[in-house]
Amino acid sequence: TTSVADFDIHAGYDMHDEYNLFVNMDKTSRFVVYGGKAKIFYAAVSSDFVLGDGLSLKLSGRYNSVEVQSETDNNLRKLYEGTGIPQFTADGWLEYAKGKISLKAGVQMLGERTFASAMESDYMGSIVSLDGLTFNQNVIDGSVNVGFEGRYEVNENLGIFVRGDNLLGQKIYLYNYYPYLGTNILIGVRVNL
Repeated sequence: TTSVADFDIHAGYDMHDEYNLFVNMDKTSRFVVYGGKAKIFYAAVSSDFVLGDGLSLKLSGRYNSVEVQSETDNNLRKLYEGTGIPQFTADGWLEYAKGKISLKAGVQMLGERTFASAMESDYMGSIVSLDGLTFNQNVIDGSVNVGFEGRYEVNENLGIFVRGDNLLGQKIYLYNYYPYLGTNILIGVRVNL
């Protein structure tokens, strides 16, 4: 059995003349949009390891450093920090595939994020005022999502799968005020017609 490892390491610097910041007004879809110049530095790494016959490990991570400034008022830095972009993300998956069976289990980590909102929140932080509105800087803790997936391919047109997600039952928010599903299991059939 031969072990093989592939790595991809890269970094970048993005500059946006107009970065749209969506600010929640309530827990529905109502929001206001403010724009500002954004500078985003990121560094990412991913790697694939072939561990043996049909067995592999996939790892990846990314670091983000975000700075957004108001065109009209530099005192609004706290509001413009509410981009929702996490400082880091990381995930790892152990995968096995042989014949008609494939299995994988892993973890996805999402770092702390800051959102801007014009209403009360469980995650309320710094407060700023703009256009007669009071904005909260909502800090949402990082989260860990553990999951698995199993597949059995009966033939090229028919397959059966089972998928488990958020197995630790964490309170995960991918976006401000939009909770992710709790622990869930999905069982299904894939049919190609």
